[in-house]
Amino acid sequence: MKQENKTRDNIIHVMCIGGSGLRVFKSLIMQLATGIDIENYKIKPYIVDPHIESKEMEQISDMLRYYKELHAEGKNHGFFKTPIEFGTITDLNVMKTSEIITQSFKDFTAYESHKVGSMERYLIDMLYSTTNLDKSMSVGFKGSPNVGSVVFELLVESDWFKNKFNPNKGDKVVLIGSVFGGTGASGIPTITRGIKSKGAHIPVYAIPIMPYFKLAAPEDNTVEQDISSEVFETKALAALEYYKQTNEDIDSFYAIGDKLDKGYKYDEKVQGNDAHLVEFLAATAISHLASRVNNDDGGEEVNKKWNLLGIENNATNMAANDWGDSYDKYLFALADFYIFSKFLS
Repeated sequence: MKQENKTRDNIIHVMCIGGSGLRVFKSLIMQLATGIDIENYKIKPYIVDPHIESKEMEQISDMLRYYKELHAEGKNHGFFKTPIEFGTITDLNVMKTSEIITQSFKDFTAYESHKVGSMERYLIDMLYSTTNLDKSMSVGFKGSPNVGSVVFELLVESDWFKNKFNPNKGDKVVLIGSVFGGTGASGIPTITRGIKSKGAHIPVYAIPIMPYFKLAAPEDNTVEQDISSEVFETKALAALEYYKQTNEDIDSFYAIGDKLDKGYKYDEKVQGNDAHLVEFLAATAISHLASRVNNDDGGEEVNKKWNLLGIENNATNMAANDWGDSYDKYLFALADFYIFSKFLS
């Protein structure tokens, strides 16, 4: 079966910010592999994460490479329909080559170069804790959006952002990240302002991931833990209130979360969280926002559209009927792909 010839003149630029953004994008790749089609669009991913050596990075690189190869064969058998456009795997992470993320935040602020008792030191000490200053930024911003927002300001001032990231009229940009940590919470509003500074014609969507897991305490107090699940919900609510009041550049939001029942081992390097339904449901927002009709300026009615992704029944062990009718096409596509995979096993 030959791949259908469809006009795909426009791109949905998907910016995966932080660990949760990466995991949602993995779910999107899997959905597209099953034959879910983002009609009339190509997908172009960007990884926006200082955590450059995570397992998620390695997995996404492999998944994208295999997807691109299978799509290019032109015999998709009903699967792998939507093109995912990128250059090389090494180009995906737009923060990877930055010297910023190899520093501690203290070095980044040039703290030691300021005289003791100077206004510069007083200001830094007032805004940032000793923990903030001493931590390496190569593992993300670890629940500290006050740190991340400063670094992301430099990203939007970078040569890549100013000269190489140039969405065309008719394109869309979606930012995916959690709002209960540091990387996603600081990246979404800062990057949005940078995009809109390029032109109001670029519609920007955000998928803010609310808390959906918790972290276990460190074993035998052998690991310093500066991220606590106890403040996840407070941070998320504060972030959403901020978006509601001050971040008018985002055209539409898709929010989702879950009860904090599932606990994971605290490990900032491995971050070996299992796949979660929240990540899968968040990825379905891409299909929905692709169907949105832009107004004459490119965006939608500013900051007026909030969408809450959810399921029909909050069952412990979910069956197909518990998802709700709006997810039927995803369930059927998953079933088709699963059955097809059995012929290859």
